[in-house]
Amino acid sequence: YGLCRSSLWQLFAKYTDDPVRFHELLSAGLKACVALRNVPSAREIVRATSPQLLGFGKEETACLERRLMTEVLVLSETLPEGNDDLQVALGAEVMLMEFRSGQTKRRIDRAVEELGEWLRKVNSQCSVCDFFSWVETWKKEPTS
Repeated sequence: YGLCRSSLWQLFAKYTDDPVRFHELLSAGLKACVALRNVPSAREIVRATSPQLLGFGKEETACLERRLMTEVLVLSETLPEGNDDLQVALGAEVMLMEFRSGQTKRRIDRAVEELGEWLRKVNSQCSVCDFFSWVETWKKEPTS
C-alpha cells in the first residue's frame, strides 16, 4: 500500500516555504519507496513534488537539489535488476532536477553544436554525398 495523492500533496504543500524540509521529506520518501520497492508511492511522490520543485527559486535550492540528485542517482544504482518501473520514477525526478539546473539545456546546446559540426563536415565532403546519391539512383535506374 502507498500514500494517496491528496495526502502527499497536503504534506508537501505544508513545506513550500521551507525548501530544506521539503527536500528532506522528498529524499526520505524516495528512499522509503526504494527500500520497499513501492513503485506507486514513488510515482505519486514525484507527481506531488514536481510542481512545487519548479516553484522554488533556483539560487535558494541549487545546493539542496544537487545533493538530492546525488542521493537519487545512488538509490537508482542500488536497485536490483527488474525494477524498471521504480527506475522510471527516479529518472523522472532526476530529469526534473536536471531541467531546473540548466543541465538539459546545456546538453541540447552541445548536441546542436555537434550536429552542426557534422553537417559542415558532410557539406565539405560533398563528393561523398554525390557518390551515395549516384549509387541510390543507379539502384533504381541501372542504365543512368
